[in-house]
Amino acid sequence: RGGHTSFIGSASYRQQNTAAVVNAIGANGPINENVLTPNRNSQYSIRMTHDFSPNHRLSVGYNFEDSSSTNAGVGGITLPEAGYNLNSREDDAIFNDRIIVTPKLINQLQITFEKDEDVTRSVTEAQSIQVSGSFIGGGAQADLARTENTIHVNEIVTWSHGRHYIRAGIQLPQFSRRAVDDHTNRLGTFKFASLANYASNTPYVFTGQQGVGRGSYWINEFGSFFQDQMKLGPRVQATLGLRYDW
Repeated sequence: RGGHTSFIGSASYRQQNTAAVVNAIGANGPINENVLTPNRNSQYSIRMTHDFSPNHRLSVGYNFEDSSSTNAGVGGITLPEAGYNLNSREDDAIFNDRIIVTPKLINQLQITFEKDEDVTRSVTEAQSIQVSGSFIGGGAQADLARTENTIHVNEIVTWSHGRHYIRAGIQLPQFSRRAVDDHTNRLGTFKFASLANYASNTPYVFTGQQGVGRGSYWINEFGSFFQDQMKLGPRVQATLGLRYDW
């Protein structure tokens, strides 16, 4: 629009309609079946750029990604009831600001806000039953959720003077708060050595998880650098720099 504003958008969608083969032995005999295990993936991106002047450009973008898998873990001796579903989502908001202060001095700033969610849910909410070499049934006991909220910052100044090309910057690779809700194996898992032990209800071990399943923590990183790229001659240049990371 008027040569000052541009817009771009893109999208993709992929699906795989796969299946898993169950070949197990239950209390009533062989179990043979095909189980659908489809997965989906969607990606969308949009970005708008505006030139406030020949020296000042601002770009704003948004990225979205979502994926899902159904009946994961099913196949072999693992029955459909012992499967789990996976869902993952990521949202990114991106800001880029470039200012040409003078023909030899440029300032670039990029800020990204990122939100991630990964959720695993058992198909069946029940105790897990594992019979060695025969079948795995009951519930998957795989309930787990992870979330992440992160800010990324890059601020870089570039200056060209004579034989020197100098770059300096401050970076925040991640300022991130993360949380985990772990409810795996809350109802417990019974393990049997054989079908005969399963029929007589004599497991050799029972395991379960108790206590607070939620934990949250921060991951923070900071960096800064200074770099001078010097032209020593027509065919020789040297670069000296200093970097600090925390």
